Amino acid sequence: MATEKVRAFFTFGDEAKANLHMKFAERRVKEIESLAERGRNIPESVLNVMREETERAIDLVEWNESLKRELVAKLIGLTSNQKVMLARLTEKVPPNAKSRLQEALKRSEDAYRRLENLRIIPPRNSYQPAGLGASRAIERANSQYFTP
Repeated sequence: MATEKVRAFFTFGDEAKANLHMKFAERRVKEIESLAERGRNIPESVLNVMREETERAIDLVEWNESLKRELVAKLIGLTSNQKVMLARLTEKVPPNAKSRLQEALKRSEDAYRRLENLRIIPPRNSYQPAGLGASRAIERANSQYFTP
């Protein structure tokens, strides 16, 4: 994970960084699945890194309108996969590991809802009249009622 931090530091541009954070989050998903399949303990640190990488990608997309259109669907897929995997594993792990996975599942669900909201919220400062016809109608109304 240390090499991932170095790689993220030397990655430039919001889109490249968001894609890199998604890639790291996907690695943690595979790592968690692999540990569970082998009956190994899933460290809380791995669950936290998965969440942090996902949130970093969401943060980048949230503040960049051009990325929002391109990457929200990809992030929704990532968080959906996280939810499915965590729900499935929660049923298989020993009782002492359940609470960590349930907390990780809740956080993945929160991230998923956050992305769903991003998909339906119009971009900031995006109000535009219904078209040129609307602008002309407003001008005409103003000239009829507010002539000197």
